[in-house]
Amino acid sequence: MTITPNTPTTPASLLPNSLGGATSAASTASSSASSTNSLSATESDFLSLLIAQLKNQDPTSPMDSSTFVTQLAELNNVQAVSQTNQLMTQLLAQGQASANANLTSYVGDQVTVQSNAISLTSGGSVTFGYTMPANTSGTIVIKDSSGNQVFSTAADPTAGNQTYTWNGKNSAGTALPAGNYTVTVNTGSGSTASTAQTYTAATITAVDTSGSTPEADLSTGAQVPFTSIMTNSGKASSSTN
Repeated sequence: MTITPNTPTTPASLLPNSLGGATSAASTASSSASSTNSLSATESDFLSLLIAQLKNQDPTSPMDSSTFVTQLAELNNVQAVSQTNQLMTQLLAQGQASANANLTSYVGDQVTVQSNAISLTSGGSVTFGYTMPANTSGTIVIKDSSGNQVFSTAADPTAGNQTYTWNGKNSAGTALPAGNYTVTVNTGSGSTASTAQTYTAATITAVDTSGSTPEADLSTGAQVPFTSIMTNSGKASSSTN
């Protein structure tokens, strides 16, 4: 398997419109709800002031009828705007629910994501990608789920996108058990030391829409925002030879 990640600075452009839409819908609905609450408070305050004004007016010099009508008209305007905002909030909530429901269709898709999580199958190997920031030395370090280093090797020093296939064995050549691991590519040294961006292949196993930003649960054990997805190869073929 070869991973050919696109330029990491523009992963969002590779997303289907529906993915980005779900994220923005949540933010927009939250903003609209805040605006509606503000208008409701304004309407209540306006009505309270009008009632207090009527209760405390001088009976010998009551409020001019035209002024009263004007104030009632202003109250109606506030109510109309509040009702419109409530309707918009409901429509946005429905749109958000629809967008979130659409995200579930991505469960089972094979994707390449910006992540350092990899999944090893029994007796298998794992191919991942990384981007070297410049022509510099680097070290690939793989750790198990407990954080213990199990393997390391020199990284390709050539600047740009690179791939590496790990055979699933530790530094002593012993095959490791299936499970989730993490990969880190350390580059440079001293003041120039940094960590290269890594890209891994995974399958979307579930979608989490409980937060403001929808996230994908991956077969590697990682959970990433949909904006981290760089390529989507669709569902794995179920055909057999």
